[in-house]
Amino acid sequence: MFPGFRLFPLMLLALCANARGTEDLSDFKEEVEPLTQYIDRHGRSLNWGEIMAGPEPIIYIGEVHWDVALRKELAAHMDEVKTAGITHVALEMFGDNHQPLLDRYCVDASCRDKVHAALKEGWDYFDESYMAVVDSAREQNIPVLAVDLPAEAYAKMKKRCLESKPPYDFDPAKTRRECTLGMLECKARDCRMADNLSLFLQKNKQARVLVLVGSNHADVTRQPQHLSDLHGLASRSYIAFFDDTVYKRALDLSRWRRQRVLFPLPKEIAHYDGGLRIP
Repeated sequence: MFPGFRLFPLMLLALCANARGTEDLSDFKEEVEPLTQYIDRHGRSLNWGEIMAGPEPIIYIGEVHWDVALRKELAAHMDEVKTAGITHVALEMFGDNHQPLLDRYCVDASCRDKVHAALKEGWDYFDESYMAVVDSAREQNIPVLAVDLPAEAYAKMKKRCLESKPPYDFDPAKTRRECTLGMLECKARDCRMADNLSLFLQKNKQARVLVLVGSNHADVTRQPQHLSDLHGLASRSYIAFFDDTVYKRALDLSRWRRQRVLFPLPKEIAHYDGGLRIP
């Protein structure tokens, strides 16, 4: 094959990366009618390669946990994720105490049941769709990272939240810093996940990580800001729309209502770099 043909997909991804940030999004407004028109103008067919293109080392997909369609879609297109330069997939659904088990699964398929059990330890709903993402990553030789609090620590943290006590005891052990994010329940978790990602990238400077988390964690004022302010790491954040919000109503009225769609967002207002939906 002529070398130029092999380079063509990478050239397209580079063009997409250069185009980001130059589009005029001043017509954005979070009301149904203007938002419908905005999506009609700025929407384009969803392309996982565009979403995952660099140069940012971390790409967030903020999901609604009961949106099984998104995870099926992601699992089916993991080859495109890899082609775009993603080297690792991080999941909120595994406590970081399970990293050795996930590392073992990369080379030993016989421990799949143990991986599934570890997932269900702290995440016992829609677990098969998350395992589909793990299995697909393994098939593409993409290691999976466990980044969240262990299940036992998470249970203790939730109890402290109910008692209105700051969860300082559950800040990352390696930093012991006081977390200053807004929500008591999530701030220790965002702190832990951000620190785990930072520690990993310090040791693997050429890595690029797709992080699949709940949409609240992917809000640019939450975990991404933590990464930027405390660790100097750039990221890009997308929200996968599913719930009955103004976005869903606008999407249902738009010309993209029955199609896979991706559209940019002004993150200073919307708190995400872009939105996507799998119908």
